[in-house]
Amino acid sequence: MDILQKVLSLCKRRGLVIQSAEIYGGAKSLYDFGHLGFLIKENIKEFWKQSLLFSDESIFFIDGSILLPFPVFKASGHIDCFTDPLVDCKECKIRFRPDKVEKELGELKCPSCGSKNISDPRLFNLMFRTTLGPVDQLEEILTFVLQNSSKSKEEILKDLQEQILKSSVFLRPETAQNIFCQFMNLTKSYPRKLPFGIAQIGRAFRNEITTEKFLFRVAEFEQMELEFFVKSQDENFYFDYWLDKRVTWWKKIINSDSNLRIREYSQNELAHYAKRCCDIEFKFPWGFDEVEGVASRSDYDLLAHARASGKDFFVLESSEQRGGQVKIVPWVIEPSCGLTRAFLAVILDAYSEEPGVDAEGQEKVRTVMKLKPFLAPYKAAVFPLVKNEELIKLSKLIHDELKRRRLYSCVEENQSIGKRYAKHDEIGTPFCITVDFNSLKDESVTVRDRDSTEQVRCHWKEAVDNVVSLCQMPA
Repeated sequence: MDILQKVLSLCKRRGLVIQSAEIYGGAKSLYDFGHLGFLIKENIKEFWKQSLLFSDESIFFIDGSILLPFPVFKASGHIDCFTDPLVDCKECKIRFRPDKVEKELGELKCPSCGSKNISDPRLFNLMFRTTLGPVDQLEEILTFVLQNSSKSKEEILKDLQEQILKSSVFLRPETAQNIFCQFMNLTKSYPRKLPFGIAQIGRAFRNEITTEKFLFRVAEFEQMELEFFVKSQDENFYFDYWLDKRVTWWKKIINSDSNLRIREYSQNELAHYAKRCCDIEFKFPWGFDEVEGVASRSDYDLLAHARASGKDFFVLESSEQRGGQVKIVPWVIEPSCGLTRAFLAVILDAYSEEPGVDAEGQEKVRTVMKLKPFLAPYKAAVFPLVKNEELIKLSKLIHDELKRRRLYSCVEENQSIGKRYAKHDEIGTPFCITVDFNSLKDESVTVRDRDSTEQVRCHWKEAVDNVVSLCQMPA
């Protein structure tokens, strides 16, 4: 079993991530995060948010709607350009991306049934479309066809498709467009001088035909995006600045720097809005792949929405040459991090199998999730040695003190100490605190380190202080 399957199995067994609607056979490429998975994801999210809020830059946040109307995506280019080439197998009728399938002697072969009877590729838009309000589209379609019955079938179909698109709303495929559409409102409410940034964390949706590799490519995911607005002449400086800053951030959540690399796009790879782009890539089990992109979107988006809406998009800047203020359409540097992919990268990076021994001294493999302590769901687990009223009472006192210090912990009473250690190794708890009968005499406890398995005896208050110190979020 490869590491991806092992991590997937651990996620299900320990309730980190579970396939959505599993009782009905599961929904392809849709996943629910259980309590511990939610906590890890929230810790990553909080670290990203704090890295911006407390940076030296002027950055503020918004929380935009996931539904946006047709004109937004027509202006941004997503209606016309946000597409994948797809082919159909004429035998088993499945649809797939030809670039994701290996060719046999230069010919495409269906990944499902093996047939080479494949259609020509056609473009497929990746956005999910729906309607807003009590609209009966079947009735509208019938009325439209009857009113245009004098036209040819092809003309009716083309006009009908255009009408349906224009009356539709779309689940956003990225969070950026909320920021661009609200740019003037936001800058009036929160005036800033260039450079400044507007950030957002939120869900995005892509109707991916080829979903794969657990959480790597899914239909619903979360993004952490920053749109950083700069003067055009400062574009290269801030592109390099944010690329370096984002790599530094990744090195603080990943154990091994060798699992990260930067890949710059060639000109023919760039998105329709991009002038330059670099991917921060993580070494997944199948090889290096994207976890974050840093792109120069130039002034494409603001100008596109200005043209389509008839509104002005600008900031006022002082000009000594003109003796007053001038209107500037800023350029945009965009670091865009996939939170769902970041979660997958973090747990794959942390997953480790090491030689160990069980309670009887027999050799066995120890599975441990070596999460950075500030990312771990539980920062500590407190174990009363046995089910004894006094031991449980002291354990809960330590647990309450950790809570008071704003560290999430738990008290575990069931199973042997060895099994409790094994469970918390798997879910990434960095410290386990054992309360025994000597603890009732001198208030000392045994603190076990997850990664080294070393155990230290100290007063329980000192143990709490050490755990709090070692689990702090880095600056």
